[in-house]
Amino acid sequence: MSIDDIRRRDFLALTLAVLLAPARLSAEPAVRRNTYEVDIGILYHMLTFHLEGSFDERVDRGAGRYEVRGAGQGSGIANRLESSGVLRNGQGPTVLLRTDMGTRPRRVLVHAARA
Repeated sequence: MSIDDIRRRDFLALTLAVLLAPARLSAEPAVRRNTYEVDIGILYHMLTFHLEGSFDERVDRGAGRYEVRGAGQGSGIANRLESSGVLRNGQGPTVLLRTDMGTRPRRVLVHAARA
């Protein structure tokens, strides 16, 4: 084994890494789906609610963006959440947030955006 052999191997490994990197960056966005179930008791459980729903998380590292969407519905209560942002150094500050929560007969809408 000589130094020339090691250099050739290093060159081939580097070439292979460079060729595979764009494929990894242009890959499909990672998508995760989770479900949740919540029991809520208010005023010492005088008012109780049951909520079931799901969250979808999509992370596109190639484009540097992420999206989270969630929705749930239950007995007298419902919620919906949409959030998106940019990825910087592996973290994602939120750029847009929309949420719609409510119980009968009240409803709360929140829309926030950051430039």
